[in-house]
Amino acid sequence: MLRGGPLSYHHYPIFPAAPSAPRFFISSGHGFSSLDPLGAFDVALANAKIANYNLVKISSILPMGASRQDKIDAPLGSPIWTAYATVASNSPGAILATAVAVGLPKDLYSIGVIMETSATMDQAQKIITSNRFDLDYRARELASALEAKIKQMTESAMHLRDIPLKEVIVSSTFATVPEKLDNPPHVSLISAVCIW
Repeated sequence: MLRGGPLSYHHYPIFPAAPSAPRFFISSGHGFSSLDPLGAFDVALANAKIANYNLVKISSILPMGASRQDKIDAPLGSPIWTAYATVASNSPGAILATAVAVGLPKDLYSIGVIMETSATMDQAQKIITSNRFDLDYRARELASALEAKIKQMTESAMHLRDIPLKEVIVSSTFATVPEKLDNPPHVSLISAVCIW
């Protein structure tokens, strides 16, 4: 016959840890690779500081109470919820741009929205108005036009949900595929909002 009191683990009930408030990181990056599109995309992820995580694509809602961070502080390799826009090309002279925006609510107990968009040179003709042919100038103009467009999209999405808007945070990037090269590099862009 065994004697003694109850086992020690019965004395201490286990309660789940309180969930921490969600956090988000907004970033953009572009990459070039002479090898393949995936290499360029990996460089773009590294430039956006999100390459060491498993990005899980989500739709465009920011959780209640989410706070902005200047980097992802989750363990490396973690799955990270991500809303993103991406575009890639290796066509000489192509103009590329991506942008994301976060609409933050005035009330911390309300959700926010995330919008994402991308454009290429063909779409750029409909967005930009400059007659200049300088590719870098036109790429900057395209990125600026996308930022204005995505800000309007975000404001509209918050209005649709009847959520008072505190501010819109935007991140964008642009690049061009070099002309006059026998073997132009692959170029990839990403703009992302990561939530954990």
